[in-house]
Amino acid sequence: MSDSNLISNAFNFSESLSSGVDVRTGSFSVSFSLGHFIAYKNSGHIVPVQLSYDASSNNDIGFGRGWSISLSRFNKDKNTLLLSTGQSFQLEYNEDLSEYDIPYRKLKDIRVLYLDKTKEITVLHKTGIKEFLDWETGILKKVVSPSGLEVNFEYSEFNLQQVLWHVFDNAGREITIDWWTDDWETTVEHILDSKVYQRFTINKTGNGNYKRLASIIFPELNDPATFDYRYIASADYDVIEKIVHASGLIEDINYLDKGQLLPLDAPLSSVPCVLSHTINPGVNQAVHYSCYEYSDNNYLGFGCDRAWIAGEDTLFKSDNDYRYTTTETVNDSKVTVREYNKYHLLECASYFDNNNLYKREDYQYFADLELGIESQPAIYSLLKEQTTTHYFNGSERSFTKQYNFDEFGNQTLESHVDGSKVIWNYYPASGEGSLCPADPHGMVSLIKEEIVIPVKTADDEQERKTIMTYRSLPCLNDSKNYFIVPYEMNKDNCSKSYDYYEDKSNIFEYGRLRVETTVVNQFSSQILYRYDFNLSDLKTTLQTTTYDGITFTESKCVDYFFGHEIEAMNSQGVVIRSQYDSLGRQTSSVVAQDTDYEASKVFSYQFESGNNSVKVTDTKGNVVVQNMNNAGKLISVEMGSTDDDLRVIHEYQYDEFGLLKQQLDTDWIDNSPITVGMQFTYDVYGNINTVMHQDGRQEIITQDPIELKTIQRQVGLLSQTTIHNLSGLEVRKETHDGQGNLRATSVSEYDGFGNLRFVTDTLGRVIEHRYDNFDRIYETQREIDGEKIIESFSYPEFTSSPAVCHSSVNNIEVGFREFDGLLRVKNEVSAGGSKSYSYKGAETNPEHIKMPDNNTVNILQNIYLNKPDSISIPGQPEMTNIYQYDKETADLNYSINQGSENTYTTDSMGRLIKEKIQLNDGTNRQASYKYSLLGKLCEKTDFFGNKTVYQYDSLGRIASITDTVSDQDTSTYIDYDQYSRAYKYTTRYKNDEAVVELVFDGVGLEISRIARFNGVEEFTIEQQYNESMLLEMRSFRDTNGQTTETFRYDDLYRLINYRCDGPHQPLDDVGNKLMEQEFSHDIYGNITKVVSRFFGNTVNTCIYTYDPNNPVRLISIKNSHPSYPAEVILRYDVAGNLLNDEKGNIYSYNTLNQVTSVKGNNGKELSRYTYDAHRRVVSQTVEDSLIYLFYCNDMLSNEFSNGAHSSYHRPAKGLISRTVSQGKNTKNQILFGNSQGSIVETLSEQDNTSNRSKETRSYTPYGEG
Repeated sequence: MSDSNLISNAFNFSESLSSGVDVRTGSFSVSFSLGHFIAYKNSGHIVPVQLSYDASSNNDIGFGRGWSISLSRFNKDKNTLLLSTGQSFQLEYNEDLSEYDIPYRKLKDIRVLYLDKTKEITVLHKTGIKEFLDWETGILKKVVSPSGLEVNFEYSEFNLQQVLWHVFDNAGREITIDWWTDDWETTVEHILDSKVYQRFTINKTGNGNYKRLASIIFPELNDPATFDYRYIASADYDVIEKIVHASGLIEDINYLDKGQLLPLDAPLSSVPCVLSHTINPGVNQAVHYSCYEYSDNNYLGFGCDRAWIAGEDTLFKSDNDYRYTTTETVNDSKVTVREYNKYHLLECASYFDNNNLYKREDYQYFADLELGIESQPAIYSLLKEQTTTHYFNGSERSFTKQYNFDEFGNQTLESHVDGSKVIWNYYPASGEGSLCPADPHGMVSLIKEEIVIPVKTADDEQERKTIMTYRSLPCLNDSKNYFIVPYEMNKDNCSKSYDYYEDKSNIFEYGRLRVETTVVNQFSSQILYRYDFNLSDLKTTLQTTTYDGITFTESKCVDYFFGHEIEAMNSQGVVIRSQYDSLGRQTSSVVAQDTDYEASKVFSYQFESGNNSVKVTDTKGNVVVQNMNNAGKLISVEMGSTDDDLRVIHEYQYDEFGLLKQQLDTDWIDNSPITVGMQFTYDVYGNINTVMHQDGRQEIITQDPIELKTIQRQVGLLSQTTIHNLSGLEVRKETHDGQGNLRATSVSEYDGFGNLRFVTDTLGRVIEHRYDNFDRIYETQREIDGEKIIESFSYPEFTSSPAVCHSSVNNIEVGFREFDGLLRVKNEVSAGGSKSYSYKGAETNPEHIKMPDNNTVNILQNIYLNKPDSISIPGQPEMTNIYQYDKETADLNYSINQGSENTYTTDSMGRLIKEKIQLNDGTNRQASYKYSLLGKLCEKTDFFGNKTVYQYDSLGRIASITDTVSDQDTSTYIDYDQYSRAYKYTTRYKNDEAVVELVFDGVGLEISRIARFNGVEEFTIEQQYNESMLLEMRSFRDTNGQTTETFRYDDLYRLINYRCDGPHQPLDDVGNKLMEQEFSHDIYGNITKVVSRFFGNTVNTCIYTYDPNNPVRLISIKNSHPSYPAEVILRYDVAGNLLNDEKGNIYSYNTLNQVTSVKGNNGKELSRYTYDAHRRVVSQTVEDSLIYLFYCNDMLSNEFSNGAHSSYHRPAKGLISRTVSQGKNTKNQILFGNSQGSIVETLSEQDNTSNRSKETRSYTPYGEG
């Protein structure tokens, strides 16, 4: 509200309180933050210091004409109250109540009193805040927090008025506003304990008989924000025409000087209004242009049935309804037409895109528009109903939300479009006995209960209530008064209660939370809060005690000036410290400072036109720079290992609406860039509707707001249609292939609280879930071939967390876990036996694990890195594993155990560049790696010096892979289809060429595979899939003919029938040629019976029997065929490890459940294994041969035995080149496989000939072959 004589409550709505154009009034307003005043060491009131402009105001309080700080103010001559929110109201003194009425503000959320003794106006807020204003001068003297902590305001005379110069809290925090030292400069300083933390400088220029604010200099910023004005004499307005922000963002505002007309008898005939507003963001973003048109009717009441009267809102006094409109056009395409009623409430908004209506919003309020303001209810200005209507493809659909409020402005109802509701009930102002004290200001604000009413009750859903109670504490500054704090919260077997510090001698601690007690199902846990008010920061220590007596401590420190967290200590004692600059931006973060594990990040900023950026330097010196344009949009990202080698890795461009229209991602290999781009377009709502990839792929997303349907199409491939219900939950999903054929569906149903109840798949199979009061699944039901399967879950009683402690299937327990109060596993029982865990303090990882064999695994945890330093077993020194890490990044540097010693070297970005290994033969070997800037593997040298080079095409896809072994290259070249799917692999070795060519269906499933060697087709595999997209038929065709396999599944997608016909029928382990297998399963997923039919019409019926006490443990196998043992009894150790198999082999294990040896049925050792510290097999003894295994990035890379080593060239699943080298002699194998990666043909080099021997393999459904 200005200090002119023009009164309109249109200025009291939120749009005019932020920077930009208020479409309701056509005015332009701008406000800047000059920091925040956080009183009493984070214990008092927070006063935002906001500098705002009003072109109609000719008042100057030291910043220049029209500029003011948002503080409450009273004008006794006009009886008007200006609130700190920027809202202004006329007051009328009510003699009967001895307080002021606010005719235009019917809500009772504030009270305005006159204190005769002190000649003050007191504004009581529903929140408990009190403001005291001097009645004579109208200035704000102090603001008092609910607990009684005062923030004081001091004034001095300037321009014949009292002007603010000092804000303070009696605890060291203050603001000074120096407008007297220099007529042309005002400084705002924020001070804490006599130290200046922030300084803002306002420079002014003259314009005749008044001064203008010319620029604002912000701390830490290079450039000021500057302002250009134009004086409009007809209305005595000084309007802002241009703003150049400190970032370089430019705003231009054009006005219609004689814009909005006034009613009869007004002191002015018109006031200016904005015609257009242009925002220039700078690089990589188009200019944003908005223009405005206004109806003749307007917010000032032109043409209404009443003449203008000073001090009144003309429209509020009007007897008749009155409407006015504003039309906003953005970038010549988006048009919004808004219509307002006489109470300046938005009645409707219509949204157009290129003249097409796509959305309309209608608003209904509690006001009766045929009545004057005097007859309106208290909540007349509050929203009663909002209806949004969408228009799409010739159809329309409306969605309505409803609201209700009490006369204090408290929301009492929210009714959602899906029918769900939330109801709030409040305690009366008089309180309610011991449940809630009377409100100290006589207002209603305290929630008594919150009731959530579900969408439906078909599943016996009950409304959910949260009930609150409260208590009072005496005010610090007046023991006769009190303030109210929460005391208890109760809901569904869960409650929280609160206790507070009540020692008034410590004003900073007084009224703060002391104890928070949580009770779940009678199990109680507590958090004890302690506060230390240090010299420059507040340290809050939380001591948590769980229901079972576990205690741990955490803490955090926040500074007094910004309230930012400057230190945090977790329950293990690891500390993170942060620092900030004088604008409150983080400048550093340090973990574990002054320890061996110290790691840091440093942040630096540039903020000026054309150079806005944030640079982050990590503890290894890696640098990431985010560059923004002048509007703060991210336009590029640079990355490098130092400041000197920064490379652009991402670039972004935006349209005039600020939406991303192009993204370029650049990787760097050596000094060469590979840039891949995407372009985006949007629908009328600003949602992405097309994505164009640089390789030509196109994605189209259509969102239908009528049917609540989203269609995502990968053009030429698949499309996915998703339909949502009114709650926004997915109720149906369909997948179609590129030819439009339906490939998969799922239908979902939900309970009244949005939990998934039923899922029906493509074949009509249903999964049903049931939930407890905490929305956790306690039962899942499904049918498998007519048999009902019920999975049940239970949870610890002490928590509402979804941590399962018991699981069962059809009432047979299959798993158990016991948790402690921190939800750490204490004991667990599974098919693998029972284990127990113990912990050190509150650490999340176990210190000891008692294994099923009663051995204890000791784990020395590194609290700084959250990783183990060692794993050991008492009495078994050969089982010890030791680990070392980079102390700053936690990257693994070293590991050793009995099986191997490994050393790892990483680059500054944490990528493995070198690994050394010494196995127990004493030989040291080394592998190395090179990467692109963004981490693509470019080169690898394995442990025997064999080199692999990866080449990438212009789209960043692997184009070729070349392995060099003993100076001989093996190269694979990869071709891609129009959808960037690799479909052809060509491998060349010497004069040989192996080719695998693939064909995919519309959803990406492989349907054909052709393998050729030296131009000759070796085989073709064709595959078909069922409705569930499971493999249904596979044919294998080679020179021997065609072999056809078919697969059938049950309702749980388990294989129940397999048939094979043709020359490549698979052989079982004893040489029987398999024609058909039928599988039976139990409810646990175990195979219980297999009927195998062999060539020659023989049959084996195999019966699998499981332990009734452990239903997933196989205990016996019975066979009917003489090729197999008639019965095998399987034995297990206490850890659940299998001790023997159907062939009579005997297995041995170590305490970590790793296989250590296998013996045949004659007792002779067949193989022995050793492991590295990462549980990988690194050596295997097979009879008398010792084989060493080497891994590159966890993938088997080499095998070494008797002076010979193997290396692998793996360009694709189903195509491998394996080379065995011994000295300078090499032998190569080409291994062709199927889509699962199983090898079906091997072509091996022969001595002294260019011909290769061929070996083919076929497999049973479960991999025998």
